[in-house]
Amino acid sequence: MFSRTFAYALRAMTFIAQESNEDQKVSLEELATSIQLSPHYLGKIMQELVRKGFLNSAKGPGGGFWLDKNRSDITIYELLNAVDGDHIVNSCLMGRLKCNAKIHVLCMMSI
Repeated sequence: MFSRTFAYALRAMTFIAQESNEDQKVSLEELATSIQLSPHYLGKIMQELVRKGFLNSAKGPGGGFWLDKNRSDITIYELLNAVDGDHIVNSCLMGRLKCNAKIHVLCMMSI
């Protein structure tokens, strides 16, 4: 139902939300080690998340990724839509034939 890319993006965003701020960035290597993924593949995912405004990044020594404090309310739904597109989002996120309000509330939780 969900792509591997989405699963990796969710894991990366969760780690960055817990471990970063503008003064304390998470390097690609640290992130790849923490979520057990190749830095090359993860780098492509991270570039897309930065391009779509979910994260900030800085290159060079002391560089890395961080979550802007103004974007601390990103929902799983928003991330899924950005990564997998609205063809997934227009169906029940939990894989059910019929969704109800309780399921939608779970999906709208912030990361």
